[in-house]
Amino acid sequence: MPVENGSDRFCQYCGARLKPGASFCNACGNPIREYKAAPNPAVLVQPRPILTQTVMSLFDPRRRYYTVKREWWTWGSGDIYDERGIVIGHMSRRVFSIREAIEFREANNRTTSALIHRKLMAIRDTFEIKDSQEQLLARVKQKIFAPIHPVMWLEDPAEKKILEAQGNFLGFSFRIHDMAGMPVADIDKTDKWKDIFVGGSILDYSQHYSIVINTDIDRRLIVPLAIAIDEAIHEERKRHR
Repeated sequence: MPVENGSDRFCQYCGARLKPGASFCNACGNPIREYKAAPNPAVLVQPRPILTQTVMSLFDPRRRYYTVKREWWTWGSGDIYDERGIVIGHMSRRVFSIREAIEFREANNRTTSALIHRKLMAIRDTFEIKDSQEQLLARVKQKIFAPIHPVMWLEDPAEKKILEAQGNFLGFSFRIHDMAGMPVADIDKTDKWKDIFVGGSILDYSQHYSIVINTDIDRRLIVPLAIAIDEAIHEERKRHR
């Protein structure tokens, strides 16, 4: 006798062949229990890894906002904050150095991620930005005759201009763009009114800058640029008052 609708299910109580889709045995009337086959270990879904919070480095390319606070006039030390006011790095002046060198350190204050040197005895203000191994990343130079709207630029190690920073009136804000004219970042002096009204007196011992980065440009170029601007524009202006 042919199998009805080709069913290969059997009642677990009486052994009778079941009709396809039946919930009860047509022979003994007992409910049908469904059994699922054991999963194949070879095709088990791998568990998703537990995500842990990682600490972003000072120059992580995901960072867009920085606040730089230099302390003690031109000594160069100070802290770097993110947009939430959390310390994400430090600046430290190298004491035993014939050049004005400032290190940029991670939040642990032990790991140096970049540094900036000021070139002494130069016709124009020139700074060298280096990585943690002191390999040259870029040079920062200042246009000599631009007292009202100062201009600075960055050159790569081959002396090719890669970025230009144009300042507004008296250089309290700088817009950085690449050589195609595309905006890269903004650097603003957030305590400019103190400079205007206090102007380099003994009470004026710190400098504050905010940095907003719009592209994936290397952060090691932009954050030290704020220090170069402070040294070349604002500190130099104070020396001549």
